[in-house]
Amino acid sequence: MIIERNGLICEYNKEDLSRLAKEIMNDHDIYVGMRNNLELQECKKINLFDIIIGVIRPDSEGESKSTMDIDVIKESTILIYNDGTLAEFEEKSKAAYELSKIPSLRLAVLSTNGLHYHES
Repeated sequence: MIIERNGLICEYNKEDLSRLAKEIMNDHDIYVGMRNNLELQECKKINLFDIIIGVIRPDSEGESKSTMDIDVIKESTILIYNDGTLAEFEEKSKAAYELSKIPSLRLAVLSTNGLHYHES
């Protein structure tokens, strides 16, 4: 399913690598779930995002390069380590949530299996 979705996005972005991101950002201030590094680099080149938030889980292998080829640690402006309970993740995410409420601030959120949490 993820590989199929990625193929559809790549096809959609064939003429312009930032096409989908630009369309999302026309109506919203946040893009969650970008998975293609070429798409991200094009968005960075045209300054489409003000802040890139990365969510990682250190104890997770992450996704395969065929479904997510962005180096989340390298590309993120803000990095959230999801290495605890849901309550701990929510606490760590509060600053990012507050940023999302600032009018006209354009955010991207990247994750490598980082949105899962440990049961407490």
